Amino acid sequence: MLQEDYMEAIRLCGLRRPKKNNFKEWVKKAMAEFIDDLKKVDITLDDLDSLKIIHISGTKGKGSVTAFCESILRAHGLKTGMYSSPHLIELRERIRINGLPLSRNDFSKYFFDVYKKLDAISERFRLLTMVALHAFLQEKVDVVILEVGRGGTYDCTNVIRRPTATGINLIDFDHMHVLGDTLAKIAWHKAGICKPGRPAFTVPQSKEAVDTILARAKELDAPIHLVPELDDYDWQGQPKKLGISGEYQKRNASLAIQLCRAWINEHKSNLTSFEDVHTNASVEYSSLTAPAFKLPDAFIKGLRNCYWPARAQIIKRENVTYYMDGAHTQLSIKACAEWFEQASSEEELLLGKRCVKVLLFNVTRERDPKELMVDLLPCNFAGATFSPNVVYGDSSQSLMDRSFLGVSIEEEHDVCKQNRQAWQSLEEERERNPDSPLEASSSKTEPDSPKYVKFECVKHALQWLSCGKDSHMPNPRSEDPTPPQSIMEADHVQVLVTGSLYLIGCVIHVLDLDVITKGIKHDAHAC
Repeated sequence: MLQEDYMEAIRLCGLRRPKKNNFKEWVKKAMAEFIDDLKKVDITLDDLDSLKIIHISGTKGKGSVTAFCESILRAHGLKTGMYSSPHLIELRERIRINGLPLSRNDFSKYFFDVYKKLDAISERFRLLTMVALHAFLQEKVDVVILEVGRGGTYDCTNVIRRPTATGINLIDFDHMHVLGDTLAKIAWHKAGICKPGRPAFTVPQSKEAVDTILARAKELDAPIHLVPELDDYDWQGQPKKLGISGEYQKRNASLAIQLCRAWINEHKSNLTSFEDVHTNASVEYSSLTAPAFKLPDAFIKGLRNCYWPARAQIIKRENVTYYMDGAHTQLSIKACAEWFEQASSEEELLLGKRCVKVLLFNVTRERDPKELMVDLLPCNFAGATFSPNVVYGDSSQSLMDRSFLGVSIEEEHDVCKQNRQAWQSLEEERERNPDSPLEASSSKTEPDSPKYVKFECVKHALQWLSCGKDSHMPNPRSEDPTPPQSIMEADHVQVLVTGSLYLIGCVIHVLDLDVITKGIKHDAHAC
């Protein structure tokens, strides 16, 4: 029955209320509805005050900041609760205790504790947020690191009245149909989680975003600071090593450091003391920049041991290396391309073999694929594949949960067709235009050997891209197009997977990477 309970909980989470005629008006009323729902499940605002919450918003990297905070505070011996999104394989990954996802049994228990007290189906993200808050209260965690779902001002997580500290990470263009079409409009929403008298922190970013965040914090009477550069901290002579790869993670780590310092100063000042050091803050914002300090051992340990899959993650097999990053905005795709170029070049130099780069890509329908793909073109992929967020061709998802995707598989296939056409159009455009600022392609399309292929599932795309070089992966199917000769003749294939965290979850599922999911799949088999 335990397995059936879990699957029923997942099904109920996937149910959607009817679409709203005026989403913006509806979302403004959602907070009052959410407070009513909390009362029905016996959670009061005083209960939420007791959770000692760090609240994090932003467009990019807020999940990594959440993970860094959790790891740092757990390294201090604290019992942590963490709520983030999206998940890679199973919905329960979003709710974690001491860094580990709830077991299927615990997820089912806490879910039905909440669900049975509601007289109507709640909006699914609000429902899951209630489950998370209920779980954290029942588990009696010391600290909760709470990631905003979308926006900030009208997000259901903004029901909390007195967070210990709030963080606003990098602002970029995303969810523009809801949050607005300028960085200032988006930043207004993101900074809406600031609370009177509660310390807030944000990262250096565009002037438009920073100015809006500072003005919004002032409006909400929240003292706010910019975070210093990661290199400004004193690492006690130890290597400046982070558990999550990527140059941009330095910004995320610094924000997490400041949030954790604020939390410890308020709730556990006996755990450690902080010795400030000189910072290289810009003249314009020097008075607003938080002080860097000598990092205590637990901070360094937490930063080094932080684990957050699908963000600049590399999985090496004998003749294939999988580079995975869930970038899905222009800024993050650009950062992903830079990371991949550097990491793949270093690997090729180390291997001393003929390496070839290939791409597996997918984005959702609300994004312009051309705007995202343009920064990937200079990578000079020998082949590019496009697949919906589906593991197997028969649409069997095994442990994969699609309930939060919000689109049908048929719609995803249509998007993949558009993605493929956009990629081919960009490739052909730069080959026709010698004056293009993009680097010309190093390989032409070979006769009867297409470079751009849409597949019905991730497994078939990976078979085609790995071209029989990964012994854990079947050979390409005979009914699929013949891979380009350059891929077949290469000694080593470097696969970049990007555009969607759900896509990477499918790849993880296909590669059967238990170690990446930190026991998620192992636990499921035990049910």
